[in-house]
Amino acid sequence: MSKIRKQPPPPHIIVPDTSILWHDDKQHTIDPAFNAFLSRFLPDFSLELHIPACVRDELLFQQTTSALKSLKRANDAMSDVSKVTAKPYRHRITEARVRREVESRFDAWMRSVSATLVPTPLAEIDWAELIRKSLWRLPPFTFDPKDSAREKGFRDAL
Repeated sequence: MSKIRKQPPPPHIIVPDTSILWHDDKQHTIDPAFNAFLSRFLPDFSLELHIPACVRDELLFQQTTSALKSLKRANDAMSDVSKVTAKPYRHRITEARVRREVESRFDAWMRSVSATLVPTPLAEIDWAELIRKSLWRLPPFTFDPKDSAREKGFRDAL
């Protein structure tokens, strides 16, 4: 009697949104709870992590903006020291360097979990329909609960 060979199941693909990866404490590249989930289940299950480019870029924007606010405070403090001492004090931290290093840290995390970056499918987007939905606040577009004059959903739509 011949033996039936069962194929392994295809991998399950995880596509997280920014809100799943986001953490208020910027010392964490992503939410530690999501990292714990990956640590627990990636080794034992056939999982693939796909990060949409717009999710990556949104997180990079948020983390870079946070770091640049701190850099501004440091620059202001350095300026105050210079005024008091009448000596020009400087450091070598630039906005471009901060951006590069935030991006490098996030990309290192992606490599550590074997994540795949998924580009935004610009050619496949029905832009006329997307604009119509945006104007009429149809899903995925909604009013911003923090500011009802604004809408949310464009990045989610991408």
